[in-house]
Amino acid sequence: MTQTEIVDNILHELTLAKHKHQTFPADVVKMVAIMSEEAGEAVQVANDIDNATTYDERKLLKECLIKELSHTAAMCIRTIENL
Repeated sequence: MTQTEIVDNILHELTLAKHKHQTFPADVVKMVAIMSEEAGEAVQVANDIDNATTYDERKLLKECLIKELSHTAAMCIRTIENL
């Protein structure tokens, strides 16, 4: 993936999140908790990759990891926007 594709993917995820969840907490701890929850999901997938036994399983999980990392980055942006 190129940097442009990565940023486009993150911005796409940000747009989807804003559409799905139109309000965002005003409390900074709650904002960061949402971002951290996404990061936790990325850690779970990374752990699954580490335990994967086949190439196909790792390939699929890496796609899931990219999605979770994009969600995390989108929530980082959304948190910064709302500070």
